[in-house]
Amino acid sequence: FQAEDGIRDRSPSRGLGDVYKRQMCHITVRKAMEKVDGVVKATVDYDAKTATVLFDPNKTSIEAIALASTNIGYPAKVKTTK
Repeated sequence: FQAEDGIRDRSPSRGLGDVYKRQMCHITVRKAMEKVDGVVKATVDYDAKTATVLFDPNKTSIEAIALASTNIGYPAKVKTTK
């Protein structure tokens, strides 16, 4: 998954608080994705704005996992590879 273009941290800069907030963002996204029935594991790279998700396609879909991230304020789309 790839974060939508133009998505940035919406809160003003506050020094060390930014580091904490940034660390929490990837945890929040990971937990939202892992709550989707059928997701086994999600790994989020905040700096690259990507997530790698291991899931059971018989229980959920890529779209449902992306929606979980979008619903918490971090819009996501499927990243295609060639």
